[in-house]
Amino acid sequence: DVTLRCYEAMRDWLIRQGRWERFLRHCSDTAEILGEMSTAGVLVDVEARSTLQNGLRAEIAVLDSTIQAVIPRELLPVKELKTLRTIQELPDDERLLWEPFDVKCECKRMRKATGRCLLCDNRGTVTHYRKLLLFNWNSTDQAQDLARHYGFTIPKKRGEDREALESKTLRKFGKRKPVFLDIWNARKRYKLISTYDWPLGTDGRVRTHYGFWPSTWRKGSRDPNLQNI
Repeated sequence: DVTLRCYEAMRDWLIRQGRWERFLRHCSDTAEILGEMSTAGVLVDVEARSTLQNGLRAEIAVLDSTIQAVIPRELLPVKELKTLRTIQELPDDERLLWEPFDVKCECKRMRKATGRCLLCDNRGTVTHYRKLLLFNWNSTDQAQDLARHYGFTIPKKRGEDREALESKTLRKFGKRKPVFLDIWNARKRYKLISTYDWPLGTDGRVRTHYGFWPSTWRKGSRDPNLQNI
């Protein structure tokens, strides 16, 4: 176990230095303070947070419109349905978004009486329905597909055998294709909203759990992590 091995190594190192007892006192004294901090919570200016988040959402909406306008149609994700029944239950305006297309039938379900296919009646094709979805700029796969579409070479993640379209790569690609800079800006704003969208108590305070969480025994904050402040 990694945590246990770290503990034993640090304990032996502190014992050799004659600091083990002082370290234990520090941890026990600090743990009491951290517990009081966890209970007290941090008061959040709800109005200021709401103003910040609404402003970021407005900026994201503008960026999203700009991004959607330049995405090639063939790169848009597609949702498919196999039956008309579900579409008929949708509102008229949404129903118009679906288009029919033919799919080859494998004719595996046959009528015993006639020997004809239950799905296509031996026509060889069945009708499915599809609609185009919006480009998801937060999707790693879709952003990478866009980069490949423009002929960019996506670098491998350091130490791993997989491609990674990280922030610095988006900014680099953005010098040639501004859409990648828009994607980077939209992601950055989205992360700001999600990072500080903590659940609040009835008293307007956010409460976390402070403690010596990591295996290195550094002090940390969890559920939620308030060290981002």
